[in-house]
Amino acid sequence: MGTTASRSSPAVKNTRIVTVPVAKYLEMTTVDTIDFCGNLWHVNVHPMGHLVCVMVTCVDKQDPYSASATDVSIEILDETGQHTMFHSEYGHMLVNMREMEASSCVDGDGALTVRWTLSVNQQSIEWPLGNLSASKVEPVDLEPAMVGNCTFTTNSFSKLKATLRSFECAYSKPFSVGGIVWFLKIYPNGYRPDEERMSMLLVHEDEDHEERVSVLLVRDDDDQPQRATTAQFNFEFDGVANYESIKMTHTFNDANYEVEYKLPPVNTAAEHDPLIIRCRLTVIGIETPSLLSSML
Repeated sequence: MGTTASRSSPAVKNTRIVTVPVAKYLEMTTVDTIDFCGNLWHVNVHPMGHLVCVMVTCVDKQDPYSASATDVSIEILDETGQHTMFHSEYGHMLVNMREMEASSCVDGDGALTVRWTLSVNQQSIEWPLGNLSASKVEPVDLEPAMVGNCTFTTNSFSKLKATLRSFECAYSKPFSVGGIVWFLKIYPNGYRPDEERMSMLLVHEDEDHEERVSVLLVRDDDDQPQRATTAQFNFEFDGVANYESIKMTHTFNDANYEVEYKLPPVNTAAEHDPLIIRCRLTVIGIETPSLLSSML
């Protein structure tokens, strides 16, 4: 039995990093355990073919107050352990193993690096003995950088194309511009929206049908409503593709949070076929909430 944390001053946040040799697992496996605010939490990993499910669950609620107020975050890091490539704020995550391999998240032994965080949302609960912490953090008004860039590199485009199936993608490392997190999704075998993808499955269209490479610039909304953001951006390509796109302008909002750019046909006949994609982005406008909406 684990010890029960004191109600008056429990830990309000705990982050742990664990290496998960998912290639060795054949069934659901508990890979980490923690006693947080008097409750026992498990991290479970469940391989399901080419998919992997990561779940963080409370298995022993000794303190229902803190259990109901605990937020769970799951991140899958790249091989360096420095960058978050996949994340979820729901306590569970279903990810594609091929996409993780293409995004440099799987090491040579088939292992993943998973970071999970438990934190107590003090605003969502009234504690019988007062707040979790008496300290108060005052917000600091920092002006974020409005210009930034991101680079995605693969040493072999043909290998990337062979690794991923139709409509699967590789992810770039995230980058921050204008106080917003952005990232790129690279579809070497073509991209179509979900409704078009479903119609293709219904008519049994050949998966080997040649598709142009697509790059998507995505605003990471983190499952939360965001203000409309207007950005100007362009792409530069080196390697099997060698040119620079025109500058484009797009307004990102909750219903339109990504924009697609299709490359011209890419030559993969060369023995040495790297591909480097650079995105240069400038945030030129962020919606200001109206007085009425801010009062709602």
